[in-house]
Amino acid sequence: MFSLIKKNFVFIFVSLALFNSFFAGGNNHSILIITLILLSFLCLIIHSYSRDNIKLFELSLIMILCYLVFQIIPLPKPLWEFLSSQTVKINEMINPTVYWFSISLNFFHSFKYIVTWSIVVLIFLFIPFYVVRKKELELFINCIIFIGFIHVFFGLVVLILEISEIGPYQKIFYLNSNTGFFINRNNFCLFLIMIFHLTFYQLNYYKKKEFKLSYQNQFYRFLFSNFLILRFILFFIVVGIILTKSRVGNLAFGCSLLTYVALDIYKNKQFSFISKTIFLILIIDVLFLSQYFGSEKLVERYLASTFEGEQTRFDVFSFAINTFLNFPIFGYGIGNFENIFRIFYGAHDHFYDHVHNDYIEFVGELGIIGFLLILLMIFSYIKFLKDRFQYRTLSLENKGLLITVTLSLAIHSLFDFALHMPANIILAALVYASILIKPIKIRGSSRLEDLR
Repeated sequence: MFSLIKKNFVFIFVSLALFNSFFAGGNNHSILIITLILLSFLCLIIHSYSRDNIKLFELSLIMILCYLVFQIIPLPKPLWEFLSSQTVKINEMINPTVYWFSISLNFFHSFKYIVTWSIVVLIFLFIPFYVVRKKELELFINCIIFIGFIHVFFGLVVLILEISEIGPYQKIFYLNSNTGFFINRNNFCLFLIMIFHLTFYQLNYYKKKEFKLSYQNQFYRFLFSNFLILRFILFFIVVGIILTKSRVGNLAFGCSLLTYVALDIYKNKQFSFISKTIFLILIIDVLFLSQYFGSEKLVERYLASTFEGEQTRFDVFSFAINTFLNFPIFGYGIGNFENIFRIFYGAHDHFYDHVHNDYIEFVGELGIIGFLLILLMIFSYIKFLKDRFQYRTLSLENKGLLITVTLSLAIHSLFDFALHMPANIILAALVYASILIKPIKIRGSSRLEDLR
């Protein structure tokens, strides 16, 4: 049995890591815990793999996890009076007799992110070092793409057939938009954007690989090739992204595509197949949105989203920043903005469980210490990436994947909270881990060096 698990490690690992995404975007505590337990057991079975000593990047991940655990540990009141007097005040507002309390106001809200981050740590500790062959990398990426395809296909079927309930699945919000297995269309849109860029990355790889065929059998092989299958999947993903009708999602999607075109033209000095495909996707995206909203209304919706129509969001931004200034060092606990909002801003016209800006929300939840750890993780990832590929430069496909996914996350996080969804956090970790994978030529093996 163990030999069978080892043989199918990549498929099992990816399936388990993203299984939680089928339950409200990973917002199911029980499923997350089960996922962590099964992944930990799987990694214990695969205990022998080649790797160097622990890197600064991996250490930064572990430090972030330890910091999140620290936020839920109860400490005596005298110690908190020394560390953070505001933490004492807010806990006394909730319960005047409390003596032991933690930074986090709600254990379960924080625990969800601790479990999620534990999964992220496992991904980066194992995937870049265990997946060492080209075929394993192909399987790793294809598994993620297939799970994304299940999401988008299900979302489109539910939308077209106007289904609001299937067994445990219930669609309560955004009835006229594609939400897949998620609750929020914006969060699902970012999920699909990351799947899109990974699919496009794989599509370019198979294009290079499968067009090196003899003239006689080229058409037959192309007709039944992985390249054609991925184009079919890519089409569904593009339709799925558009039908989320997410303004910020489509904005992030468009900007990331244009960035890839600029990178491609700069690298190849011509308008290549990649650029033509991307422009076709952009034209379809704009035409559909214009058809749905009307060209004038489309512009108005984006302007309203940015300035006039979202004034209440800017009020929440201001509230979140002022709250951070009250908890500058340790923050008020990961996942606890909702609790802070209930206490201090209960008279507001609208209730917000998130800031709708990941940057502001993370700095408020984690404080200066936690946010510095996040920055350390980002810079150490870049250093780790440079160290792993020190003898060769990243290919255009790898650079494109890294830049477009990062840009999509950066733009989307300005106006939403997609990186507070466990499924999006785990998927982002899998994508960034895939970039770190460096297939090697194993002596005595017929497997070839990575061609990317």
